Amino acid sequence: MKLPAYVHLSRHNVYVFRRRIPSYLLHYFKTNELRVSLATKCIKDATARARILARDSDIFFYSLEHNMPIDNKSPLMQLIENKKKDIYRQEKIEQLENMLLESAYMRTQQAKQHERDIENIKTFMPSKSGADTPASGPKISELIDVFFSPVEVAKRGNKAATIRKDKDALTYFVEIVGDKPISQVVQSDASYFSDLIPLYKRGDSPRAPNTINNYLGSISKFSAWVVSKGIYSGHSLIDCSKLRHSNKKAAKDQRKMIDVSEIRQIFESEQFKKAKMRDPEKYWLICIAIYSGMRLEEITQLNPNTDFYKDESGLFVFDLNENDGKTLKNLPSVRKVPVHDRLIELGLVAYVDSQKTKSDRLFPNSKVRDGRTGKNVGKRANYLISKVVGGDGKSLHSFRHTFATLLKRAKVEEAIAAAILGHAHGKITYERYGKSYLTELLHEEMHKHIKFDI
Repeated sequence: MKLPAYVHLSRHNVYVFRRRIPSYLLHYFKTNELRVSLATKCIKDATARARILARDSDIFFYSLEHNMPIDNKSPLMQLIENKKKDIYRQEKIEQLENMLLESAYMRTQQAKQHERDIENIKTFMPSKSGADTPASGPKISELIDVFFSPVEVAKRGNKAATIRKDKDALTYFVEIVGDKPISQVVQSDASYFSDLIPLYKRGDSPRAPNTINNYLGSISKFSAWVVSKGIYSGHSLIDCSKLRHSNKKAAKDQRKMIDVSEIRQIFESEQFKKAKMRDPEKYWLICIAIYSGMRLEEITQLNPNTDFYKDESGLFVFDLNENDGKTLKNLPSVRKVPVHDRLIELGLVAYVDSQKTKSDRLFPNSKVRDGRTGKNVGKRANYLISKVVGGDGKSLHSFRHTFATLLKRAKVEEAIAAAILGHAHGKITYERYGKSYLTELLHEEMHKHIKFDI
């Protein structure tokens, strides 16, 4: 007798009912499948019981999808509640274990770091007789460890993205010039690094000039840090300013914008229409990016409880801030962006309200990786964009360039555009415009020129 797809035989020879939860309903649960023992080793009994559960699960999924009342006493609802409690209990146990391990690890690391600091001072400080630091001195890799120690990172106030970039640059630097003593690192090493780093491709793509120049900036920063310590004699400051690579493309051509016709194409596509139910995070990420010009991480860090509201002007705004561990690209990125009326018409308020009790992030199912909140959902959005309008370098970030280009074509005052997009600009201040008036002004300019008739 052939078993239905949802009936499985456990290793104890007892039949089990297993049914995957549809992806568009996963945000309701903390598990991805319904699983319940059929409490029998008889295939006929198991099949009959499983069919009843399959019917009940179809009704259950349909009710959730269409916001219909659900019987809280149904076996499936009880099963899910028990599963949630088990997961929650396990999560708390794991959190406690991690806290204890982390606490012990930090105490050990602090003790080791203290010992290393003492040894560094003993080894590399000039002697009382005035003799120079030994020619060998510490190696680059040894100083890199100190450079990225929690104390030094905190002093510099580096953000996660900056740390990643600096680590990449210094890793390549050691790989190219060798892990030599810092006293032997000279200007010609930086020149050699600048010549060879373009050959270190990422996949089949050559490294962009901007990436290489960022790496050179990291090398200069590291060299300046070594000199500032004043205890590693024999190392002269490296200057990478003359080693920068020129970009053959004009700034406006380095990233491709998405045309208004292509935006309409995205909105009319079946993939996008289906995403509203099946993957609402991807759907709303694309919508917000199109109608706000915000960066990926700015959108995905939004807290539905605190960062979306009506301000004193009576208009909805996205409040971009660095509260509660959020990070932004730079100081001008801290701002309030008026919410486009089209987003309200599409149902954004209802979506935000639905997330308030679930998480402190607007897209809670997008995993945080390397300190980035948008990497997961950003990839899904980019895949949809690529499928609909073709690759050719166009991505979610292209909407930001579209937004900026439309404002520029309309000859919107640069200071106003900068206030919306979070660009540095010296001509606009909150002294010039009152806060409520500023929101109204930005809202008015945005709605004049960001129109897609969709």
